Amino acid sequence: IVLELGAAVWQFGKIQIGLTPFDRCGERFDHHGVTAVFDRLECFLKTATAIRGILWCAISHCCCGCCHGRRGTDAVELLSEVVPEKSHPTNSSSCRTDQHRARLDCQLCSQNVVSYKRQDGIAISVSMQAFQALFQDLDEVTGTRAKVHALCAHFQNVLPLEAAWTLHLLLGKRRRRLITGRRLRDILRDQGGMPDWLIEDCHAQVGDSAETISLLWPAVKDQIAFCDAGLPTIEPSHPLSWWMETLLPAISTRSDDDQADAVIQLWQSIPSEQHFIVNKLLTGGFRVGVSTGLISRAIAEAFALEESLVVQRLMGGFNPSAENFERLTLPASTEEHRSSGTPYPFFLASPLEPERLSDTDPDQWQLEWKWDGIRGQLIHRGSGVYLWSRGEELVNDSFPELTSVAEALPAGTVLDGEVICWSQNDPSPLGFDQLQRRLGRKTVGATLKRECPMRFIAYDLLEHNGVDIRHHPLKERQQRLAVLLKHVDHPEAWRLNQSQSWALTAWAALDQERDRARTHKAEGLMLKRGDSPYLSGRKRGYWWKHKLEPMTLDAVLLYAQAGSGRRANLFTDYTFGLWSDD
Repeated sequence: IVLELGAAVWQFGKIQIGLTPFDRCGERFDHHGVTAVFDRLECFLKTATAIRGILWCAISHCCCGCCHGRRGTDAVELLSEVVPEKSHPTNSSSCRTDQHRARLDCQLCSQNVVSYKRQDGIAISVSMQAFQALFQDLDEVTGTRAKVHALCAHFQNVLPLEAAWTLHLLLGKRRRRLITGRRLRDILRDQGGMPDWLIEDCHAQVGDSAETISLLWPAVKDQIAFCDAGLPTIEPSHPLSWWMETLLPAISTRSDDDQADAVIQLWQSIPSEQHFIVNKLLTGGFRVGVSTGLISRAIAEAFALEESLVVQRLMGGFNPSAENFERLTLPASTEEHRSSGTPYPFFLASPLEPERLSDTDPDQWQLEWKWDGIRGQLIHRGSGVYLWSRGEELVNDSFPELTSVAEALPAGTVLDGEVICWSQNDPSPLGFDQLQRRLGRKTVGATLKRECPMRFIAYDLLEHNGVDIRHHPLKERQQRLAVLLKHVDHPEAWRLNQSQSWALTAWAALDQERDRARTHKAEGLMLKRGDSPYLSGRKRGYWWKHKLEPMTLDAVLLYAQAGSGRRANLFTDYTFGLWSDD
């Protein structure tokens, strides 16, 4: 009964229930109408006094009006629809229980939590506690549906700027570290008097600096005198954006002892349950077990959008601002891509599963070489040219020759292909090690251009004359691509080639075809259905990759060393011995 009612209260009031003292809510919950609802529930469930106390506190949380932005009157009205009318009790204090009974606390409910009322009258929590509650929800549940529901509720019920920062952190893209994990561990060691070997051993087992410090802090906090480093007062009402734009950057810009004092004051000023999440925000390695696809699905559901549209809008990175989040959640526009440099979500192949293909006709499939380069999209829209990597990084500066050739493409063109090191007159490409010399470069000199000549091997045509053609069959898209590339008028048009493809005659010939990849310096084969659309992500059934079998070597394992950080519980470094000729 308690579990079912808890689920009902979650749906009706959109709150989070925790097993901590309810007195922190700071009120005698005697709001108008609550007593009637409680008494109806009591009549309906005929529960014991302890459950009465739980229900009273839970309903009272709903009626506070700040929990997840749902008004208390809404919760009362919803609950009143499912229980019969009955006389009202008059004294709310009768529902309080002693310290040995079950108690509740809504983490978002506090006298100090600031709310914002939208025009529709719904109160929205803007406190960082909302973000912390979301983090705990995502960390504790394993079901995809539950995670999507939690994300949906959060994005709907916080201000756009707070939603933008939440999205930025959950996406887990590269973010500059405000303070390194090593620096935080050193501060804990120096200020807390904890031996270095103990901290390092704990870190090796835990694998995360933020979690290590949050676990060790209670052991040393009473030994450290209060430190006043001049930080602004930290209030529970401060939103996530204030932490990310004001407080934490101010700490990161300090140096040496000033920074150490500021970190100690920060740790002393926040409750113990916030230590882990604050340390994660400082160190930048924010991971909570939600994928970009799951986040995109939640935003799409929250704002009634197509999931594919959200995924596409998130391509190329997301800078946290209220304007960007509002732009992300706007209804679709037919003119959206005409002048945008945003790439499409990449369609990825899955490892070959022969048993799923053996019953299909080989004529339905075509083969391509799987090149060992960097997957990318070459875009010419409006007056701009953009080269995006699969990692959603704009790499124009590293490959200026390719963007120069792309200017000769018609406006409204998007190519999907491989960035690869390949000389003009060579029959096969150079190794990936040569390509690595170009990565991350802001400027590329003449010598590097000569030693590492670049090509873009086009696999697919995604947009033609400004029209998205991803839903067209693969063969049709590739026919259009062939015609398009024939009309590229540029002195270095050789840098832009279409990937070779050929038909599969029989399944028995598949492995033989793959083995030829080694002579072409390719990684293996790609199998693609001729009628396949261009989807997003790794959708099984249309595209498969069949890589070469790895080479083998007889060796003796001499030594294995454990990793660090996220790989603390894995062996990552090995030393092998080889047999001598004797």
